[in-house]
Amino acid sequence: PVSLEKIEIEAKDLRSRSEGKMSPLKASAILQKHADLKISGSLDLLANPLRFDLDGQIEKFKPNTVNSLLRLYIPVDVTGGELSAYSEVAAKDGVVWGYAKLIFNDGDIISLGQNYIGVKHFFVEIGTAFANWFLQNNDNKNMATIIPFVYENGNFNVDTSEILNSALRNRNEKIKPRID
Repeated sequence: PVSLEKIEIEAKDLRSRSEGKMSPLKASAILQKHADLKISGSLDLLANPLRFDLDGQIEKFKPNTVNSLLRLYIPVDVTGGELSAYSEVAAKDGVVWGYAKLIFNDGDIISLGQNYIGVKHFFVEIGTAFANWFLQNNDNKNMATIIPFVYENGNFNVDTSEILNSALRNRNEKIKPRID
């Protein structure tokens, strides 16, 4: 299960503003009783299609708190570390584009005495642990990548080459934990 607590949302002038103007939006919550979730930006609910420009971030999220959910989609257990995510997403004229920046600090995938639910789980754990070790930044031991995306005409596209290139660049040149 995933929990959100202390949810606060503030949106102003959603319907009383001039046409074409964007309404400010702020939202925050606590994810899994420990991680700060924040969203800010603006949106135009009167536009057709919907128009928005939002920034979001989750800081110091402990992925091991959702291992049971992770196992439903990929056979992996995260045994330690913190994940921070920073994202910008915008939509105009039916096109949505943006990026997600993921930074995994002090990541730990395999622990001594860990139980595996099958052969696939074992090999995915080994592969993930190797990638975590190989892609870690030399100075701060974090693993980070940037995931650019575009949604247009019913098609969702992710720049997979940039995901790998940014992860490799992070090994020597730290990806900054912030919204760009």
